[in-house]
Amino acid sequence: MANEKAVVAAGIRANAERLGTINFEEVEDGLQTMLSEDKLRQCTKAELKELRRMAERLWDKFEIGKEYKADMEWTYGSKRESTPALEAWDAEHEFLKPKRKNSKKTKSIYDLTDKQKEQKGIALEPVPMEIDVDATEAELEQKLMEKAAAQRISQGQFLQGRRLSGRRKADPRAAQKKNFWH
Repeated sequence: MANEKAVVAAGIRANAERLGTINFEEVEDGLQTMLSEDKLRQCTKAELKELRRMAERLWDKFEIGKEYKADMEWTYGSKRESTPALEAWDAEHEFLKPKRKNSKKTKSIYDLTDKQKEQKGIALEPVPMEIDVDATEAELEQKLMEKAAAQRISQGQFLQGRRLSGRRKADPRAAQKKNFWH
């Protein structure tokens, strides 16, 4: 069972590597290595290649974050120019805007007084939820690893191969069609 857990953990690490997720504990050690010339001289070619990959992933993450921030600033920070698509959308949704200047505002939960909120059973302030993310993540990872290990063990109980599944028999009619001379 312990061996199966190790295999599952290795699979998870390989999958995370393939997806490009970043383990920040390893990144910190890698950055310390990159900043120290002595440690860089002691690294093998494979370790240097891994450090280069890590640096590329970090740079890509930084660039993506920068682009996202710029997009959000453009979207929410400044007034956008009107385009034909925006004008068409405004024309389609014109019915949502009030027709008169002094029209009655639509009610929302934020317009309620404290007394009205209490009558309806709405909390006056958000309830603080304390969640230990690391513990929850570790617990979920443990459950998933156990599930994957159990699945590997159960799959190992049933033979898979030609003897059990059987080899597909050649269809004699298909063989005749393939024969050029007959």
